[in-house]
Amino acid sequence: MLGDRLTAISRLNVGDHYQTVDTMKTYSFRAVAVLATIASFFASPNSASAATIDVTVAPNGELVFSPSTVTIHPGDTVRWTWAATFHSTTSGVPGAPNGIWDSGILNQGATFSHTFNSTGNFPYYCTPHGGCCGMVGSVSVVSATPSPTPTPTVSPTPSATPTPTPTPTPTAEACYRNFTTAEGCEALNLLTTGAGNTALGWRSLFLNTTG
Repeated sequence: MLGDRLTAISRLNVGDHYQTVDTMKTYSFRAVAVLATIASFFASPNSASAATIDVTVAPNGELVFSPSTVTIHPGDTVRWTWAATFHSTTSGVPGAPNGIWDSGILNQGATFSHTFNSTGNFPYYCTPHGGCCGMVGSVSVVSATPSPTPTPTVSPTPSATPTPTPTPTPTAEACYRNFTTAEGCEALNLLTTGAGNTALGWRSLFLNTTG
């Protein structure tokens, strides 16, 4: 009985261990998948806007690339499609390949692609027919034109508030010529403030008394 119980406990512990290990493996695989997705997103910043440009090799049997010159942006891909047999697309100039890409000799129906990640002008040619027959082409890689910065809206200049015309200060009437001092004028003003008193009367009185 005791042996059976120990065996059961041992099996239970072993089963729990395996279950824990399986759970850890499941979470590990999920974490790796998430990280791989994030890494691929940041590793391909141009993937959302990248384009593929098609070039036909020897259309209608002619010894040309059509179009012979293409202009693309960094991250774009050029795809050559063979319309005839025994041709290549090889970077460089006839007799001087530069090793950037080389499709090798391919036949009708074949395709070859190359992605351009840097700016520049990339000439290429057909190995059998580049030197003898002028079967050449070029890829021009230019930076994408940034969106123009919008012109800021100019705020209208506020109208100047007109300065009010100051009210002119009334000029006090000149004191009677007989008074040559401010005290005399002030005394005259005091005399004319009473009931029945007038400046004219007092002036006449003053003139009569002072000559």
